[in-house]
Formats: sequence, structure tokens, C-alpha cells
Amino acid sequence: MQDDLYVSAETAAEMLGVNLSTLYAYVGRKRIRSQPVPGSRRNRYWRADIETSRGRRRGACARAPRGLRRETDITLITELGPHYRGQNAVQLSETRSIEEVAALLWQAERSALFNRRTT
Repeated sequence: MQDDLYVSAETAAEMLGVNLSTLYAYVGRKRIRSQPVPGSRRNRYWRADIETSRGRRRGACARAPRGLRRETDITLITELGPHYRGQNAVQLSETRSIEEVAALLWQAERSALFNRRTT
């Protein structure tokens, strides 16, 4: 189910009608978020960002009714529910500790944030 949230670089470029260099420029400008594919040197790209960028090119607005934003650099609201940094927030609450979720949100190593000190 989570794979529906992402597309490959080739698919993203095709959806946007641009070449791969332009896609990478969009990522560099923070218009489209990417995430590494575990075990490879490739990245995957948020489908919602691709669709929002397509809408911008057509003059559409990236806002929900009543002016609320559907996405930020940290969160994304989809039909599948809220997501934090590309991961389903409900699944995170059921399977991860608060420290692990904080590390994900802050983009830091858990061990660097939450060391146990004995005194």
C-alpha cells in the first residue's frame, strides 16, 4: 500500500513531462521530495508532490478547501491518511517508539538524540 505513495524517477519525469535532469532540479529546489530505495542507489519520489507540481504547471492551487495545506516538508495528508516523512502515521504509532518517531521527524539518529546516561 505504501508503494502507491511513490513513483520511480522515470515515472515521475514522465508524469511531469520533463527529462530526468529537470526532475532532479525540482528535487534540489524542494518542490518534490524523494526518499532512498533501501538496498539500492536509486530514489523514489512522492506521487503527491508530482501531482501538486503538475497542478502548479496548469495553474492549480496546492491547497485544500478552506485554504488548508495538505502537505508540508514533514507531513502529507492523503486518502490513505496522514504521513510523516513518507511513512503512514498510524502505522508509526502502532509499531514505533516515540523516540523512533521523533528521530524520523527530526531527521536524526535515535542514538544521537536519546542516549541513556547513568549518573
